[in-house]
Amino acid sequence: MTSRAWLRRSCGSSVWRRVPSSECRPRRGGLCLWATPSLREEAVLVRRRGLVVSAGGGGRTTEGVGEGEGKKASLPCAVLKKGKVNLFEQNRNPIIYGGAVERVEEGEGPGLDPGKPVFFSDWKRRLLGWGFYNPTSMYRCRIMEFASDASFREDLSAERIESFLVERVREAIEARARVGLPSAHTDVYRLVNSEGDNLSGLVVDKFGSSLVVQSSGAWVERHKAVIMKALASAVDGSDTIAWRSDVGILKKEGLDVDADLELFQVHRADEGISLREGGDDASRKVTVTENGAAFAVRIDMQKTGFYCDQRANRSFVKKVAKGKSCLDLCCYTGGFAVAAAIGGASSVTGVDSSSTAIEMANENAKLNGVDAEFVEDDISKFMSKHIERGDEWDLVVLDPPKLCPSAKFMKQATRKYEKLNMMAMQLVAKGGVLVTCSCSGAMTRGNAFVPMLTRAAARVGRDVKVVRLAGAAEDHMTSLRYPEGEYLSVVTLIVS
Repeated sequence: MTSRAWLRRSCGSSVWRRVPSSECRPRRGGLCLWATPSLREEAVLVRRRGLVVSAGGGGRTTEGVGEGEGKKASLPCAVLKKGKVNLFEQNRNPIIYGGAVERVEEGEGPGLDPGKPVFFSDWKRRLLGWGFYNPTSMYRCRIMEFASDASFREDLSAERIESFLVERVREAIEARARVGLPSAHTDVYRLVNSEGDNLSGLVVDKFGSSLVVQSSGAWVERHKAVIMKALASAVDGSDTIAWRSDVGILKKEGLDVDADLELFQVHRADEGISLREGGDDASRKVTVTENGAAFAVRIDMQKTGFYCDQRANRSFVKKVAKGKSCLDLCCYTGGFAVAAAIGGASSVTGVDSSSTAIEMANENAKLNGVDAEFVEDDISKFMSKHIERGDEWDLVVLDPPKLCPSAKFMKQATRKYEKLNMMAMQLVAKGGVLVTCSCSGAMTRGNAFVPMLTRAAARVGRDVKVVRLAGAAEDHMTSLRYPEGEYLSVVTLIVS
């Protein structure tokens, strides 16, 4: 058969460029290799479905990938807009937003459901990598691998995805080991931090032998069993996995999730690892160690049950607390308050509006054999009352919940932060210390927190000096390619 006849049979009515048959030869998968470099650079063959079978300039194309070498593309391909390609090919941003996608070329098999793996390419259909796609989410594609990665394979079978996830979890474990986690004094820390560990939408905290998963991506829910198996395989000694689905975010991802918390017991045997759903109330509560202090954690409370991002900042408070009266505002389960008491504070008062949190804070004080008073109250009301009385503390910690969910709420959130910090500054004794926090990513990334503190100090007539600027603990690793991962600001001030 002549090369020209072979091309016609392979491509059917596809559009193809006529060249002398002597200058081409067939190749499995429908590719045509050109003998002349100039012709190779120009040659493009396009099948009816829009998938490139040959493209100039080198690099992989989207034909024949998806289920192993020699097979037709079985997965869809997200084709990026021409002006957006460098964000991913050069800058390697881990998330493709909807505005960057020109179109999706459907592969063979079922439709494009939320969380399904896809390849993505430039407008010439040159393969750039793969990720998990969601047509209903603003996070249109969460990139897992780039084609330039040494580990990249043109195979997205179920077996390949499972082995990929196991390897990513192991990489996360190794990264924590490099910064000394776990240690003899700390067994609670962030094990997987979403984009920071190249697993966008997946967060895992380790509480002793328990793992708490926070799911905020459709792909995470879709691959739930695989993720849990990967965690159980990679994390030695884990006996419980708590799966927490962020119902609000997943609704935006196009998923209706009924349960926000499910418990699974890990069973290990010679034949392998198995997971069984279920657990009593006792499995919802664990005791962990942070910087040598013991904390009881209920994994059915806020987020994953314990804010391990503040570990280094609690250690700092412990260091400076000796001999000082301490006020911990929004104390939650007593993290800063207990650290201050262990550090030798002369008195400790913690305030939170949650009765459950106050109950846990009292338990944590007892676990560590320290004295602390915990008050169930709204912090604004508490501060107003004590400002009127003229009460002051040597060390005040203010760690409110997220007040700015996105940049569009920045103006009103800044006013709230300013009001709270004005009140907190008035409760600091002259020459005392204020440790004030914001977990609002929009405030942190917008560099708006310190200017707000400057205005707050001026409005209450206090002079302040910046002692320390900090963020999340080292286990909350972030990617330089994804600054949106930075969210926590912690500023320590001396207030005169």
